[in-house]
Amino acid sequence: MKKSRLQELAGIKKPLNEGYAWERDENGALPTLASSTARHAANENVTDSEEDKLDQISKELNKASKMHKGQSEKIANLVKEAVMSTVEAENMAVEILNQFMDNGIVEQGFDEELATELIVLTLTGGPGEI
Repeated sequence: MKKSRLQELAGIKKPLNEGYAWERDENGALPTLASSTARHAANENVTDSEEDKLDQISKELNKASKMHKGQSEKIANLVKEAVMSTVEAENMAVEILNQFMDNGIVEQGFDEELATELIVLTLTGGPGEI
């Protein structure tokens, strides 16, 4: 690698690898693998106070997870009940339409699918798609 004019004037023999300039060892030397490993290992130690806090957070997260699971199950049950009530409403709609046809309440040629959907919408209170 060719030295810049500034490096030549300053008498720099080898350019500094700037990627590691901020991680110099206490003596000013670039870090070795051993010194970097030792420095980072020292950062991994957890104090008793930190360990207590981490245990508390872990317990809180476990409680929250159980609560969220319970909420998820409740929602799933509500959806299941809503689907069942829609099926029941469809069955009831067919029965109502059959009675209307048997008693001459509806005219021939009416849209049976639309009428069924309107009855289901009325019985379930849902928006449905018409």
